[in-house]
Amino acid sequence: MGNSATLTPQSQLSLDMQKRMLQVKSARQSLKLSKTSKSLCTQQLSQNVIPKNVIGRSDGPSLLVHHKRTSQRERDSIYLQQKTLRYVSNKQRMSIAKSITLKDNNLYAFLLSKKASKHFEVLYDTRISGFDSRDLRSLISYKQKLAFIVETQDNIFGFYHEDFVNCTGNETTTNWSNRMFLFSMKKSNPIPVIFMKNTQQKDSFTLYPDRDERLLSCFSAFWVFKDGNVIINPDVKDAYDMRKILTPFSCVDGNRKVECVRFVVVKTE
Repeated sequence: MGNSATLTPQSQLSLDMQKRMLQVKSARQSLKLSKTSKSLCTQQLSQNVIPKNVIGRSDGPSLLVHHKRTSQRERDSIYLQQKTLRYVSNKQRMSIAKSITLKDNNLYAFLLSKKASKHFEVLYDTRISGFDSRDLRSLISYKQKLAFIVETQDNIFGFYHEDFVNCTGNETTTNWSNRMFLFSMKKSNPIPVIFMKNTQQKDSFTLYPDRDERLLSCFSAFWVFKDGNVIINPDVKDAYDMRKILTPFSCVDGNRKVECVRFVVVKTE
């Protein structure tokens, strides 16, 4: 007889149960590892998502956060940063605008006498904003009693608009006014002249969308283009009382196209 012990049926059953328990335990561990791996994978993918509320916010410069999921506190912080940037930008714009004065210009005294105003508030200036239609719309929207002034190398001309300005988004918008007139003067002989309408039409001026090459047009008088040029409307003498004027706007000297050195919109108060 050998030394090896013979397994009884009870011992064999006990051994089989132990093997099965080990297999179940191993299967549970494998399942747990699988879930952990899946969780890590999901977390890694979620970290690559750029929060939608951070991209393209309309109230300020866009702050783009790459490969980082932000909390609500971080998103609030970003929003405050954007508001601060916009506030600083507007404050800087107004600071520059306040330094611009037209008090030494005879046109200033002329418009004050016509409107009984105490002073001007500069709303829009191409020296600050450039020929930007978005800035123009945002800065003059819902304002009234505005003077639109075109300055060339030798002359100044423009128009006055009495009523509230309506800017219907980024699209072509025509504004009308119950009181609107043109004005013009030479820098060498600063005596402003006004031109009233010959028609009963209340159209005053038109604003254009961002994609258009035009910035603004004055009713039957002139167009201001974003490249800094101004073109005089050939029908201006028919639309306004210019019977004693040989050429519309003395600044043009017979030419319909002139370079705009500066374009300003001021509010009379």
